This record gives sequence, structure tokens and C-alpha cells, in this order.
Amino acid sequence: MRLALIGDIHGNSAALRAVLDRAASENVDILLVTGDLVGYYFDPRGALGLLAPWRKYMVRGNHEDMLASARRDPGQLPRIQTQYGSGLRIALETLSAEELDALSALPHPLDLNLDGMHILLCHGAPWDNDCYVYPDADADLMRQYAAQQQAPVPQVDYSTMTRAEMAKACKAGGIKMARTDTKEILMERLRGKNAA
Repeated sequence: MRLALIGDIHGNSAALRAVLDRAASENVDILLVTGDLVGYYFDPRGALGLLAPWRKYMVRGNHEDMLASARRDPGQLPRIQTQYGSGLRIALETLSAEELDALSALPHPLDLNLDGMHILLCHGAPWDNDCYVYPDADADLMRQYAAQQQAPVPQVDYSTMTRAEMAKACKAGGIKMARTDTKEILMERLRGKNAA
């Protein structure tokens, strides 16, 4: 099974098309989508249409939360638009009620087991999709992550963290890594499972 990890699409259908073309050429079976399908860019309908035929697991990002909030209370939209541009307004104007409901109902986080591999799919931190974990975050944040998993960090095969976050989590959990590129780590694990 081949997985592709994508996120922060933000209604940019042109960039998404290029990514999905590459995923198709790499024979990807399943997309793991880490949220923020809307916001900033101007084609949320096109982006959702490109994702539609794929087998996928998706989580809600902070932009889906802002979308739901602005939908409930349109008075928030001017503040959101000032800070983030008109992408969310365009999503509210162009997406159907069903599409808006589906985006708002996406889970966060999503705990998956694919071919025996534990994957925690999230946008931001597992406990808050609007919490950013930076490379200089202290060890307490990694302990909070481990507590959220109800298991030591090393028992999680893969989580959608940045390279720096993954390196810090591995260090906190006593795992030595020669490289911190999470995509490469995931691909190595998948190759290992396919070779077995």
C-alpha cells in the first residue's frame, strides 16, 4: 500500500492538481489529508473535486474551524478576511451546504491503523489543530503529545509532524534517527512492510 501525505491545500486547485498527478504516477493508493482544504486561495470547489475520486482519510484543520465559525456567525467574516484573505468567504459563497457540512464534520485528530501501522493524522497538535509546534518547543510539549497518545512516543509508528517535531519526539522517546524527513521515514516503513 502506498500512501501520500498532503495538507494545507487552502483551495489551491492548481498546486493540488500537480501533487495528485505525481501521486497517481507514483501509484499512491490512499491520501492522508491533514486539513486546511479551504482558505487563502480561490478554488475550494475545484480542490474538493480533485480529491473526490481518491481513497482518502482527512482531518479538519484550523481553517475548516474558522469556516464553520464564520458560517454560524457571519459577523466574524470581516475579521477573518482581514487576517487571512478572502478564501473562506469564497468557500462560503461557492460550496454547497452539504460540502460545508462535510468540511465542518471532519474529525480531528484521526487515529488510523493501516496494514498494522499506527498513524495519528492531525493538523497542528493532536489536542488542538490551531496549536503550532515549532522546532524550539520545549520537552513539556512532547510529553503532552505522548500523554495524548496514552503511550510513549516511540510506540507511535508515524504521526503527521514536521521534521523538527518528529526529531524532537524521537529524541524525547530515545529513538535515534539519521534523518528527520518524515516522508522518507514513512516511505522506509512502508517499504519494510512491503518487503516482509
